[in-house]
Amino acid sequence: MTITILETINSPGKGRGTGDDRHGFDESAGCAWVFDGATDLSDLSLFDGFESDAAWIAETLSRHLSLNAPAPDQSAADYFARVLASLRETAAKQSNIPLVTVPPEALPISSGMWMRVRGGRVEFAWLGDCMALIEAPSGVVEVVGSEEKSDRETQVNRKLATMTPEQKLAELRRIRAVQNTVDEHAIFGLNAAAAGNLNVVSRAVSTGTRITLMTDGLWRLVEPYGTHTPEALAKRIAEQGLSGALETLRKHEASDWRDLTTRHKSADDACAVLVEIG
Repeated sequence: MTITILETINSPGKGRGTGDDRHGFDESAGCAWVFDGATDLSDLSLFDGFESDAAWIAETLSRHLSLNAPAPDQSAADYFARVLASLRETAAKQSNIPLVTVPPEALPISSGMWMRVRGGRVEFAWLGDCMALIEAPSGVVEVVGSEEKSDRETQVNRKLATMTPEQKLAELRRIRAVQNTVDEHAIFGLNAAAAGNLNVVSRAVSTGTRITLMTDGLWRLVEPYGTHTPEALAKRIAEQGLSGALETLRKHEASDWRDLTTRHKSADDACAVLVEIG
């Protein structure tokens, strides 16, 4: 079983720079992935040469995966434990400030979705609210990912919309500190314990199956905007490509629809990889 990368997109929501999302793939290893660095909550700027620490972690994670493919018999948890331990070492070398002195709310974290072909099946591993759509040649569509994470983000954003800017920042920092200090809440970041929290599933797929890995920016067409069902989004991607789906997203964000109680940003970074199974 092999993979072919059909299309990729990485579109900053602010319309300039590189944004905080990254995608990558290793066709020879049968792997592909997307990462969504969480927006910085501090002015510390730990890493030089990047628009943000969020961009640093998404890009550095992607580079580590590109340079270190998993062994055929290695589990996703063991693989990412190795990757995240290496990421921590890289961060310690590149940070402008000793990591042990950095407040936990200032340490970068990222959501992510990763896949690989393994033993005639496709394995998915993820943390946070990145998603995957599997479209079989028959047209049947399956969603892989934690849909409740997207729902929960919508509820959190509604709560944040009622706060003052100062209260909002304090609450976001509180949540980030928990994610960086409590092992069971860790996601992709500088705590290798996050590997033990991975969601992992394996699916049998047939030749011709198409898989879209995406950050939550593109998934917003499904939740919270509700302009597409998963099936409708898969159909749009099949007919118009990732670029067509992205154009639809940006048109909706630019429309008069402005229910900011369901979203923290008026436009979000959107990143995706379209894979075909051969």
